[in-house]
Amino acid sequence: MTFVIPVWNSVAMAKGVELTPKKKNMIVALSKEGFRLSSREISARVGFHQCTVVRFLQRHAKTGKIDRIQGRGRKLVTYLLLVTCR
Repeated sequence: MTFVIPVWNSVAMAKGVELTPKKKNMIVALSKEGFRLSSREISARVGFHQCTVVRFLQRHAKTGKIDRIQGRGRKLVTYLLLVTCR
């Protein structure tokens, strides 16, 4: 029997990088019945922070999709220009 002891601090985590569809599918596959890995183990394998993996899995459980949720975008600001004539 072989035991693998993970070393969490040795994995360089991605910072400021969006999850690719390939990584998203890998996270979903690792969390399903065949593997049932914890979010910490999944984050070590895919190279993203644990909170990123947890948030993605929560969003996937809610929507059932791996796509991003469309945001509202930037709010438009209208200015009222007052012109006074003397």
